Amino acid sequence: LYLPYLLTVLMLPGVTVLTPAHIPALLFVWCIFYTLKYVNSENHRLYYLFVAALTSSTVSLIIPQMLAVCVFVLLYCIYTRGQDLLRMCMTYLSAAVLPWIYLAAWKYLSGDGTMADYLTWFGQALVPRRPVFSEMSTGTLVYAGFMFLLCLRSLVFTVSRGRERNKAQKNSFGLSVALSVVVFIIWSAAGGHLSHLFWITAAVPLSFTVFDFLSGGRSVEVRIFLTVLLVLTAALRFLEYFPFI
Repeated sequence: LYLPYLLTVLMLPGVTVLTPAHIPALLFVWCIFYTLKYVNSENHRLYYLFVAALTSSTVSLIIPQMLAVCVFVLLYCIYTRGQDLLRMCMTYLSAAVLPWIYLAAWKYLSGDGTMADYLTWFGQALVPRRPVFSEMSTGTLVYAGFMFLLCLRSLVFTVSRGRERNKAQKNSFGLSVALSVVVFIIWSAAGGHLSHLFWITAAVPLSFTVFDFLSGGRSVEVRIFLTVLLVLTAALRFLEYFPFI
């Protein structure tokens, strides 16, 4: 599971140094983990839903575009476990608003800017932009296209073996695919211009999506995909230091 994630994010500069950019990625892992625990649990354990909402909301505070993920997790839980809808929504919303309360209190007590300034920045980050492919580097477009192809191949592979999966495995893969689609939509809505902070976090569901194929697919095909992915990662990092080539 770590290999596809590492190969995805190693193309980003500074990723090998622990920075605040890694915090949303860790929180995103917890969000997926507790969402699946809630969906797969025999009883309705609202604690799992509470933690999923808390972590996804905290991620959106750091990366505003990930607010779509916070909303999607709620809709996903309603779709899969829609019983006792009022308690579910109240639990989720109370957990989602908690990081915002902490942020407002911290800004008030520390004097580090105002909440109004933060909300202005947050709203500007959510404004969609039309993709302008001419402004994107060729390497970025090739890498994004290859990752899309890898995710598509993984989807075909896992669906073709769906009868061999239990309910928990199907829920895990379905959530990973859905979050990967949300990530691509966010990237497109932002015009393809998002910081490395976003991709360090967005690579989490992508790695979950391709893990089944990379661990259980035909060895020759898997080696080809991994080799191309490794070459693209190395090439992008090389071009970072030698952009004139």
